[in-house]
Amino acid sequence: MQPWEPDDRTLIGRDSLLEEARLCLSDVPGHRRILLISGGRGIGKSVLVNAIGQRARSQQHEVHAVQCGGATGSAETVVLAIDVACRSGLHGDGSPVGKPPLLLIDDLHHLEPAVREGIASTIKAAAHTHDLRCIATTTDDATPSAWREFSLQTLHPLNDREIGALLRLRGLHAPATHSNDIYIRAEGNPLAAIELSRAPSDRVDFDLSPRPVMTGPLKDAGRELLASLDRAGRTTALREVLARNVLGAIQENELPVGTGHHCHLPGQVDVTARLLVHAEATPEELHAGHRELADDPSLPHHLRLLHLSLASEKPDDDLADRLEFLAEDLVAALRYRSAVLVLCRAAALATAGSRTSMLLARAASIAAFAGHVALAHAIVQRERSCTLRPDTASTAATTAFLQFVAEDDVRSVLADVLRTVEALASPTSHPDSLNQLLASAFAYAVTDGDVDAIERVVELAETHHRALDPVNTLISRTLSPAGSTGHICALDDRALRGAVLASLRGGEPWKPVLLHLALPFLSWHPGDYRWLNERFDLRTRLCPTLVDIALLKDQASATARGRYRYAVEQAGRRTREGMPSFFGRHRDTLSALTASLRGDLAAVAGSADSAARMSAEVHDAVITIDLISRNRHEAAFERVRHSESSVAVWLRDPYGPLRMIDFVECCVRLGRPGDGRTYLDRVHRSRPDFWSTRHAALMTAAEAILAENCNDAMFELALGDIRKSGWSFDLPRVTLAYGEWLRRNHRILDSRRHLVQAVALFDGLGAVHWVRRAEEELRAAGSTQRDSATGFPFAELTGQEHRIASMAASGLTNKEIGRELYLSARTVSGHLYRVFPKLQITKRSALRDALVRYDEERAPRTTAMAG
Repeated sequence: MQPWEPDDRTLIGRDSLLEEARLCLSDVPGHRRILLISGGRGIGKSVLVNAIGQRARSQQHEVHAVQCGGATGSAETVVLAIDVACRSGLHGDGSPVGKPPLLLIDDLHHLEPAVREGIASTIKAAAHTHDLRCIATTTDDATPSAWREFSLQTLHPLNDREIGALLRLRGLHAPATHSNDIYIRAEGNPLAAIELSRAPSDRVDFDLSPRPVMTGPLKDAGRELLASLDRAGRTTALREVLARNVLGAIQENELPVGTGHHCHLPGQVDVTARLLVHAEATPEELHAGHRELADDPSLPHHLRLLHLSLASEKPDDDLADRLEFLAEDLVAALRYRSAVLVLCRAAALATAGSRTSMLLARAASIAAFAGHVALAHAIVQRERSCTLRPDTASTAATTAFLQFVAEDDVRSVLADVLRTVEALASPTSHPDSLNQLLASAFAYAVTDGDVDAIERVVELAETHHRALDPVNTLISRTLSPAGSTGHICALDDRALRGAVLASLRGGEPWKPVLLHLALPFLSWHPGDYRWLNERFDLRTRLCPTLVDIALLKDQASATARGRYRYAVEQAGRRTREGMPSFFGRHRDTLSALTASLRGDLAAVAGSADSAARMSAEVHDAVITIDLISRNRHEAAFERVRHSESSVAVWLRDPYGPLRMIDFVECCVRLGRPGDGRTYLDRVHRSRPDFWSTRHAALMTAAEAILAENCNDAMFELALGDIRKSGWSFDLPRVTLAYGEWLRRNHRILDSRRHLVQAVALFDGLGAVHWVRRAEEELRAAGSTQRDSATGFPFAELTGQEHRIASMAASGLTNKEIGRELYLSARTVSGHLYRVFPKLQITKRSALRDALVRYDEERAPRTTAMAG
């Protein structure tokens, strides 16, 4: 790295000032012979000057540094340094030595104004006579009159991204919530950010304006300025820091680093002094400061209300009511942490112990389901200690979710929730608690794969149907059997969908979180449920749990598009970066399935944490996939026959419905078709409410494997529906099953065409063992090559191109194809642009016939080459 490259990791955000220093030492500095750098205490002036000095020495400049203030930083010392610097730049005969000398003066503001002016004149004269260069630092905004024509640079506060990078560079890692508090308090000041990060962070504070923990360097920096303030100045400083803290507490300060810059409002007093004033203020001074701000007509009404509540020294139910209303508005705006702090303040003002307990329980629920886990734990502890007979029902759902996040045994968490629901003396008097508990029971029963528990919770929901929230109605109906042929699927019921969206607009965080836990397929196929997911996609960054849902959907979308390697890498990156995980079991399940489909069982077994979180059913599914991909159907059948046959387990991973084909294929290979028919009959009778086009297509394919006639029509029908709404693995899996059925029924030429396509599709997914199995079937059909493009009248289409061309031939537009495949319309158009010359056509209307010719040509030519 060159000495003046402005990317030194220790000088984050100071590139422009380093460039100014380089120009100051250049051969033609112009008006930059003297550079004055202004900035507050702790902003990094000394660090910058030291770095400039080191770089100047590396370029053979004679550097002389002096620190003003203290016993050794008098005016005489500065004058002597000027004289020495001027002499060092000349030979004995008065000629210049070479590169100009550099004088560094740190903290010039410590000198008296008259002395500063004299020294400034002396340095200006030396700059002209001896080519002296000078870089000085000060906290003053005004430039000495002798330096008016020279450059004045101001060190501005760092933004949140730069503060975060600086803390990581120093090895200071704090929880996300604590980090965001630091960004607000430090106001871009590097010293304040570093020292606040070093303070203990294990104490959780509920105050809207908590006192900072001051360390030695931060105290020293603030003490110097604080000593020069009179009483009025200290009062002004205290008012300013209280106003900043309360404003920061109700703004979106929980946003991840880098998503935006916090507003660093200009203040009359340095940030280090403000922090010290706040830390040393007495309770009387704090109350007086909040009272003055509550009477300030320039502040918005809600800020004045918060200051009034902080100024109150006695319980006040009226204030508590007003704060509770404000918290409801904050929840609707998805400002969850702000709402929690306001509710905690309302609880402190409530007169009755039961009201205090209720407000704290609500605050704990919002904090937990929004992902502020440490804050939720602390509030639950406070709620239990503030009343002699705490209402366990009001915090049961919160406690259960905290245990779930801590990766406790899901089954025991579920049992506790069910016991609490059944023990509710008057469920209608606790409607919110009842709904949270029922949604929790659904979520943990599905996560655990406990079919009996799911049925039990459905019965409880039906018992309390009059008090159900629309979200619970949707979950209950979706997990219930489909019923009669005239039944409307819950997810297709427009009236229910409208009620669910209206409920979600209230902003309660437990609703989206438990909804996605209870119905994970909303994440597996996000494109199919845009009416629901678009509600969260716009503002998913506002709380950690919604961020986690968004990342899970991203991984699921990549898997649905067949990007298995990317999906696994994304999950691994999140684990390596230590991001909070609320849907870890779901991500581990998805990663395990994609790894097994790619034939990478070592990746599944390699993570001990993931293996511990994985349920026995998912582990069996992973092993079964590997066995079937290797044609070990007998061993696979022994595993499948003893596993849970209820289709409710299909909720937990996108591979679930494919187990129908796995089981039926094992039965056929082992000469037990009766077992396969019994299984499909049982699935058909218990057809769930969430049954979709994909489920129906895969069942048709499974029935085609068993059917004695009309198999071709059933397979073609299944493949047609799968091309429109299938998952990434559906098309190659059914295509392989179709090719194998054709070969076993002695239709060799027809089978080759489908087997070649299956090989290409599996290869595109990186499914190594499945490619090998399809190639073995292809060789059994008389073909020795998997790629026989030579001699074909058409160039070979990739699996994605064939799928897009087939969908276009069926009449879908580019936009509709893109929506199904999670691609942009422009990407679809690009694929078709490449398909047309390969099929030797120029019009979209010719696609259908061209695809028929393409598929027919490949099979016989492959046979000829194989022969």
